[in-house]
Amino acid sequence: MKDTRQHEYRLSDGMPKSQLFGLVQFLETIVDPVADALRNAPLDDETETDEENLAVAEA
Repeated sequence: MKDTRQHEYRLSDGMPKSQLFGLVQFLETIVDPVADALRNAPLDDETETDEENLAVAEA
């Protein structure tokens, strides 16, 4: 395990900064796929219906 981590450090240390951003994004996806899915989820762009507005007002 230690050799693998050291190998990873050597590889990432030799990468140009432009590629490090992509590597970090990839690693974040592996470590926390739910956070990645939420980060990349589209915004809710549906308009609220009158029924939804009424339910919110009643709550």
